Parts: sequence; structure tokens; C-alpha cells
Amino acid sequence: MKQYLLTRAFARSLSLVVLLPLLFFVRPAAAQSVEDETWLLELQAVHLLLSTIDSAPTREHFEAAARDPVEVLIALAEHPLLHPMQRKAAVSALHQWPEERVRGFYERILELGEPCLQSRAVVGLARAFGESALPTLAQTLEAPDEALHNATVAALGIVGEAAKPLLEQCVASSALSPLTQELARSELSRIEARP
Repeated sequence: MKQYLLTRAFARSLSLVVLLPLLFFVRPAAAQSVEDETWLLELQAVHLLLSTIDSAPTREHFEAAARDPVEVLIALAEHPLLHPMQRKAAVSALHQWPEERVRGFYERILELGEPCLQSRAVVGLARAFGESALPTLAQTLEAPDEALHNATVAALGIVGEAAKPLLEQCVASSALSPLTQELARSELSRIEARP
């Protein structure tokens, strides 16, 4: 039992070490210590949800953990000291809120060129915004990053029928790698096979 409590205390203190900078750097204008404590508790709760390996937290889970889960998820996704897997999970989770601030955040990730998050952002755009994300997805195909191209092709597959012209362009484009072209062919086949 003591070992369990020690492990739990260590894990809590470790997460506090990672999350405390958020309290002071992300929200420096927090009004009172009660507000600071609430913000910290929300960060911890959402951080724990993102750290869960066995399940995919839903919108309801995040809304139970924080008053404004979008704000908390964006803060965690932007935090440079957080593990990249948790930052990616935060970016991925945002697709559950198809709001303009989420779209703006995804587009900012694509503009700033942070490779570990860009692939998650294009897929998130497709999931949250569907057809309306096509102009942004088309722009990502012009970037020089093959991994981003592959993620964009997957995102186009999520959009579905409306993305077929872009996928056909990917198949025919000599500027894209053979792997990306093959992925585009595969996504086209999946779209055409849908009832």
C-alpha cells in the first residue's frame, strides 16, 4: 500500500512539475488564487484524460473535467514541456468541438510548421469541418513534407465524396511521392466502395 501511495504521489508531483509552468505562462492574468487553483485542477484532469492509454476520452469526459475544455486542450497542445504524445492527443481531441477557435488553432499549427502536430491538425480539420476544410487541406499538399501529404490524403478520405477531385489530383501529381499517390488511390477506392 505504501508503495502504491508513493508511486501515486510521485506521479502527481511529476505532473505538477510539468503543469505548473502552464499556470504562470499560459494564463498570467488569472484573477485570484482560487481561479489559479481551479485552472490547475482542470489542467491536471485533462492531462490525465490525455494520458489514458486504454480509452479515447469523449467530449463529455473533457467537459466534465474542465469548464472550457477547448482552452485547456489548446494550452496543453501548445506547452513545449509536455510529452509530444500528449500534445498530439490534445490536438486530436479538439476535433470534437467544430468551433472557429479550433479551426484557427489547427490552421495556426499548419502555418507554424510544427511537424509533430501538423498531421493531427489536418485530420482534426477533416473530422471537425468536413468539406469546408478542403481549401486548407489543398494548401497542405503544396508543403514539402511527405508525412504531411500522407496525413492530408487520409484527411481527404475522411471528408469523403467532396474530396474526390483533390484525391484524383494527388494520384496524377508527379510532385507527390509514389507512396502518397498510392495512398490517394486507396482512399479513392474506399470512397467509391461506400454505399
